[in-house]
Amino acid sequence: MSGYEEQDAGAQQQTAQPDGKQDRPAQSTSPFMLGFIGTNAIGCRGVDQPGSDPSLKMMLQTSGQPVLAIGSAQSAPPAARLFVFLAQRNQYSWGAPSIRRETAMTLTCQRHLFDLPREICYLNAAYLGPVPRPILEAGERGLLRRARPWEIRPEDFFEPAEAARRLIGELINAPTDRIALVPSVANAIAVVARNVPIRPRQRIVTLAEQFPSNVYSWRGLAARGARIEVVDAPAGAQRARRWNERLLSSIGPDTALVAIETAHWTDGTLFDLGAVGRRCREVGAWFVVDATQTIGIEPLDAGAVHADALIAHPYKSLLAGYGLGFAYFGDRLADGSPLEESWMMRRGSEDFSRLIDYQDGYAPGVRRYDAGARANTSLIAMLTAALELSRQWQAPQVRRYCAEMSARLIECARSAGYEVPADGEHAANLFGIRPPRGTNLDALRGALQVARVHVSVRGDAMRVAPHVYNDDLDVHRFAEAIGGVV
Repeated sequence: MSGYEEQDAGAQQQTAQPDGKQDRPAQSTSPFMLGFIGTNAIGCRGVDQPGSDPSLKMMLQTSGQPVLAIGSAQSAPPAARLFVFLAQRNQYSWGAPSIRRETAMTLTCQRHLFDLPREICYLNAAYLGPVPRPILEAGERGLLRRARPWEIRPEDFFEPAEAARRLIGELINAPTDRIALVPSVANAIAVVARNVPIRPRQRIVTLAEQFPSNVYSWRGLAARGARIEVVDAPAGAQRARRWNERLLSSIGPDTALVAIETAHWTDGTLFDLGAVGRRCREVGAWFVVDATQTIGIEPLDAGAVHADALIAHPYKSLLAGYGLGFAYFGDRLADGSPLEESWMMRRGSEDFSRLIDYQDGYAPGVRRYDAGARANTSLIAMLTAALELSRQWQAPQVRRYCAEMSARLIECARSAGYEVPADGEHAANLFGIRPPRGTNLDALRGALQVARVHVSVRGDAMRVAPHVYNDDLDVHRFAEAIGGVV
């Protein structure tokens, strides 16, 4: 085990307690700065304490507001780079290499719940979220149940789905009768496309480079006479504000439907769902939102955004399994036509002895749109476990943790000369950076691969997506990988 691994193993024992306090090993609680230079971790215990390296002094403010702390040392090798991160007075203590807040947030790094080797720097949850052990174990238990079918009761086809539906309702502030369990975003989008009334020459408004599952069904409608208007992203500063303005100005009396994402999947640009939803209501347009990239992190209220459909496949930010997600369907879809006619989605189907007493009526609410996969014992168990873990962590705390991690990563990218998003313009857990002109992209990809730093390239951006398992050692490794090439 390396020194980093030994230190981090101890740090991982810090957990959030019900009273907001943390269990942590005995250690100095003096203000400090942890500077990473090359491959060495150097700790500064304070500006005036004996033994402090004078070149590693923390800059403190009496106001206690965040300041920029810089670490350097004369003894560092010539090729060593400066590592910077945001610090706050009296909020940190020596417990290298992972820096923990003591008072500002109750959620600490949750890396101990994941099968993430220390040598892996995974900043790619927007691709696939790693499944935490509690969710993995729930899925394993569900799969093992299939080996003993005599223990599976008729009510097991229904009750687990209702439990998950209640948790989803809590998460997005929606009544359970408006929530369907769907196999994918594409499936739920197809439900909307099947039911939306649209006339020739009416417009469907989408975002440039939107995720394909939220495009192809609308292209099918366009083939029947509708027109698709793509709202391009502006270049330059204030990207989110200007893109939102373009989006709102594109919605008019001839708009039949607007389909967007909570945050753009390529670079995390945030969209003002409330403003877009209100504008859609003003002109009578349907409003469809794909929340897959931010569900469980960015706040979301289905009713407040006036969505007709709000859909999430929770295998990314919510860290659930792949193959079972959910959709909120509003009043316009309450009596719509489903894509398939499943026996489980008919009224009275809980009574297996009367299934051949065919029923014309559907199960209550929007359950008619449920997928048969909701009865998959492994998938429903993983979805429920993910929702329960999200409730335990509390979405605002997860958002705060991810936002602070993103701020440190963005500061590293800014210092290396990358184009970075402005504060408030990107999702807490997802952002895009663009390398300086002249950067050798092949060399950059190679450096990331050698460093085992996992990110994605989407569009013209390097997409970075941290989560609750990332820590400051990940920030350091990211900074070294991208800075070495530039």
